[in-house]
Amino acid sequence: MIIPGLKRSILNLNPISKSMIRPFWHWLNHVWNEYDSKRVEEVGPNRACAEWLLKCGAHVKFKNWGSYVVDFNKMPPGSFEAFKIEEINAENACIMARGFEYFNGLKDVKKIKLVNCELIDDTALAKLSYLRGSLKELQLVFLPSVTDVGITYLYLLENLDDLYINYLPKVKDYKLGKKLLQEKLPNCKIEFLQEPDEIKT
Repeated sequence: MIIPGLKRSILNLNPISKSMIRPFWHWLNHVWNEYDSKRVEEVGPNRACAEWLLKCGAHVKFKNWGSYVVDFNKMPPGSFEAFKIEEINAENACIMARGFEYFNGLKDVKKIKLVNCELIDDTALAKLSYLRGSLKELQLVFLPSVTDVGITYLYLLENLDDLYINYLPKVKDYKLGKKLLQEKLPNCKIEFLQEPDEIKT
């Protein structure tokens, strides 16, 4: 969610002004990712999670509801619990670990795509375990804050059928990472690459 005209104004700032605005964005990202337990109680885990994701620039697809929802104001009408999140597409989104608490209580998420999300770190990947009962497909592409440690948390996702990983710059030994993943998730198709020119879309 970008305030109209704000991004354009920031791009036109001089270097000194840009350095001053960075703390503001850091604070804003933390605000948008703050877990609100009262909101979860009010509207249920699916609606609260969808609000968080859309606010941070991700898209969500609800079970039995057409295409991805990309606008915060265009979520399905009706009962908050009538629609369950089934897929999440986060490309260039500002989601971070503290917001991943919203995954707790979701039972229907089958597919997640995380691409070029610089705030996603090892702790965020650990919290994907909230979805271990339903998650079938996971894509992790260009997550510059994820290390070899983060990869080990994927062992918990025992119901995965398809795992695609490409270009995690801080992962030092991706071949070992792939080998261990294959051992821990024997029923999952795994692609683990470090080739930014071969990123699957």
